[in-house]
Amino acid sequence: MLLLLLACQNQPQTNVIWILTDDQRADTLWAMPELTARLVGEGVRFTDANVTTPLCCPSRASLYSGGYLPAEVGVLTNRAPNGGFKMFTGGPTLAERAREAGYRTGFFGKYLNGSDTLERLTVPAGWEQFTMLRSPFDYNEPRFFEGSAGEEAVPVEPGMYLTDVIADQALTFIQQNDEPYFVTINHFAPHTPIKVNGRDRALHTEYEWRPESFGEDLSDKPAWVHDAQLEVGAEDDTIRDQLQALAAVDRGIGRLLDALAERGDLEHTVVFFFSDNGMSWLEHGMWGKGMPYTPSLMVPLVVRAPGIAPGVHDGLVAANLDVPTTTQILLGLSPRGQGQDLLPMLQGMPSTHSSLPIANFTAVRPYWSGILTEDWKYVEYTTGEEELYDRQTDPDELDGSIDIDAPIDDLRAENEARRALVLIDSAFDVPLGSAFELPLRTWGGTPPLTFSSENLPSGVTLVDDRLGGVLTEPSMVRLTVSVVDSGRSPFTGEPHRFGQTIELYPNAAAGPAQPRYRSDLEGPPERIGDTLLVRRYHPGPTSIEVSPDPDFERDLWTSAELSGAELRFEEVPPGWVRVVGQPGFWYR
Repeated sequence: MLLLLLACQNQPQTNVIWILTDDQRADTLWAMPELTARLVGEGVRFTDANVTTPLCCPSRASLYSGGYLPAEVGVLTNRAPNGGFKMFTGGPTLAERAREAGYRTGFFGKYLNGSDTLERLTVPAGWEQFTMLRSPFDYNEPRFFEGSAGEEAVPVEPGMYLTDVIADQALTFIQQNDEPYFVTINHFAPHTPIKVNGRDRALHTEYEWRPESFGEDLSDKPAWVHDAQLEVGAEDDTIRDQLQALAAVDRGIGRLLDALAERGDLEHTVVFFFSDNGMSWLEHGMWGKGMPYTPSLMVPLVVRAPGIAPGVHDGLVAANLDVPTTTQILLGLSPRGQGQDLLPMLQGMPSTHSSLPIANFTAVRPYWSGILTEDWKYVEYTTGEEELYDRQTDPDELDGSIDIDAPIDDLRAENEARRALVLIDSAFDVPLGSAFELPLRTWGGTPPLTFSSENLPSGVTLVDDRLGGVLTEPSMVRLTVSVVDSGRSPFTGEPHRFGQTIELYPNAAAGPAQPRYRSDLEGPPERIGDTLLVRRYHPGPTSIEVSPDPDFERDLWTSAELSGAELRFEEVPPGWVRVVGQPGFWYR
């Protein structure tokens, strides 16, 4: 048995390998025959594995910190002001602890969002070998940073297919080591934009996906879902591309297992296969991630370990919390984090998670948070809208109306208690030359809250939760507001603290100060002449004047002509806005 094996002092130390994909749905393992035969066939597949925040950077921050909720390590979304690698405060990380335990550590592939855009990079602490994918991500022309612990990473530019390069780099590191190792293989596949390896183009060419919830009655869904509907046939090619892109990942798994067997390592190596988040393929008429629905939250999770019987486990699991917690135990460490130990579950024991907090804080749709149990999913939005699903009788999530027979009061109370602390609004239109007052709306945290700012501009004050004053210059003003609650983080032992950049846009024509929905746009786009139509998820004014800042432009859009341009967003068909401005304004 695995637990007895790990306890035997005369056994070699256990190696741990993570194979992490990007944006892979839980129901796509059928497209990976090597994995199906050799990991699923020789391991345990978890059928109710989810992530607490279904987005790349928050999920990965949980992994690298050692199994803490994203809010505990400062990362709520992919980019500033409340996300990205600069916000990550997850030390000492799992890699640092593994090195202290005597393990050689290797990282290969995608790291945290934003770090890939730097020209130079200091290797994150704990990684003996760190080979990180650089932006722009290109499957056929991959670019990397490479360095050793404590050093500045230097660029390397291999010329092979991206997925093969990542697998080769990790395999080389393993083959050159005679000491116990902890290795993470972090694939970009099957994330878009995809360039499929030519040998895999003939796979799944006739595949078509139409979920039960495609074309459903949306009367039970929040407003943003109505605005996000895709047409029949949208994304069919991308779905096939994603399945084809998994073939290269699958071959790499086969080569890895062959090498481990040849070295005699399989008998003392635990392999985890999972993804950072799932992906909606037209469920409820939508495409993408960051959604509270099962295809976005649920991820594949397979564990192959010596001494266990192959099987399936249907207990509630948080992959981004439980995998790092279990890894620490395998490395001989006292676990730090908020995950459960999966080792008893590999022996058939039940899950110890009675519920999981779930959330998403991207600006392309209203913030949401909720509670996931084996029987129920409850979701609340900043708009006040709510959804409730019976996970046992309604797996396709067709009826989100509130069921009075459900434990709704308990679910609401738990959601309120476990929700992360954030500021809802980050940009405001204010009158130019006239007094204004703005309440800063918060969501989550434990009252009372304390607000502060160290860079208030001239003429602006912050009293409790209200910004006020008079702005006499017409240019945009940027400041940082910190919010501290009265709770205690299990990670730091300190109160929860959140700092957010606030932007004030003086406008001579503005009435009372009000939130500005600046970064609420996401595709897919539609070009009509020199205009581009993009989805609008947030409610807001029918006409908005915008001067995109560099971060906004870089993260959501690509256009050399756009910098400094004034654009006007006008409402056209319901749920859309027309972008009037540079003809070269392209959606990424």
